[in-house]
Amino acid sequence: MKYVSKDGLLELKYNQVCPSEELKAELLTALMYAYDKSIKHWLLDLTQTNALEDSEEAWLYGFLVPEMMMRLGSDNYLAIVLSESCFTDLLHRLGESGLRSYNSFVSINFFCEYRLAHAWLRDRLLLNAS
Repeated sequence: MKYVSKDGLLELKYNQVCPSEELKAELLTALMYAYDKSIKHWLLDLTQTNALEDSEEAWLYGFLVPEMMMRLGSDNYLAIVLSESCFTDLLHRLGESGLRSYNSFVSINFFCEYRLAHAWLRDRLLLNAS
């Protein structure tokens, strides 16, 4: 995993398919980094992995999101970029409204294009800066 922190945005990119446990461990490392640097805007690029398994999706919502809430507080944003086929599968399973999850602590949005995910996070950064 490669991650870059720039202008209050943490970008995490997976360049290959990695085992689920490795993905989880890398995201927990990124969480500690975000905590240390007070970063609340994440872009998780999974386009090269070709899939977001049900167990990984459940872990994101059941473990990572609560950890983000506890460690980072409110107003966190997570944009997840998936391959087009994975995004389409998720869209069919969850519907368009299921691709977004919002509460006062963490807002999650799924995308199939990096530029749209990046623009969504930039908009959130600008709104929070105002």
